[in-house]
Amino acid sequence: VGSKATLLLCLAVWNIVLVAAYFVETMVGFWWMAAVIAIVLGGTQAVSREVMAAMIPKGESAKYFGFFHFSGKSTSFLGTFSFGLIVALTDSTRMAIVGLIPLFFLGALLLWRVTVPETNLRPKN
Repeated sequence: VGSKATLLLCLAVWNIVLVAAYFVETMVGFWWMAAVIAIVLGGTQAVSREVMAAMIPKGESAKYFGFFHFSGKSTSFLGTFSFGLIVALTDSTRMAIVGLIPLFFLGALLLWRVTVPETNLRPKN
């Protein structure tokens, strides 16, 4: 389906997991949710790198991947800060988990608007 569609699917799964986390109350539910997270976590990272690689002009990968890593490190506080702020305001970790949905939604919205060239990483049939 392509790297952009795959990444959008990963972001959708993350949103579903966050909604599910609000309702999970059993150990079995927790482990099912953890299994889904384990599947989608690595895929999200790998496909986001593929999307980035597809958009980089030839010969400039070091500069762009440097920016990619810098932006990831410099914005990593957003989820933690949002979670902590929502817990402080509502005294509910369930609300804090759901409060992370806008970050994934915003990421998907921004990705939706980007044109990602197809790569030759997949074999052609």
